[in-house]
Amino acid sequence: FSEAVKKGTGTITIDQGTGNPSLTLNVTDSRVTINGNTVTITLPSSLASGARVSVQIPGSAITDLANNAFAGFGPGSWSFTVADTQAPV
Repeated sequence: FSEAVKKGTGTITIDQGTGNPSLTLNVTDSRVTINGNTVTITLPSSLASGARVSVQIPGSAITDLANNAFAGFGPGSWSFTVADTQAPV
């Protein structure tokens, strides 16, 4: 973020695609930390190799220090593919 932020309310969803478990975290969970303008989500395990990951964060989940809400990430607006780290057989 371009300025300091704080936790608001809502649920962060990390979807790892077909066949992989999704993770849902309340923004108040201790695995969601904020240090100034940096938000860190600590996952309980590594993301699946080659998974297509989509992250959803509602606008209410993060605010600036004046309580202005973050725009949020809806379904499909923030996604990426995890590097394939499995050795070929």
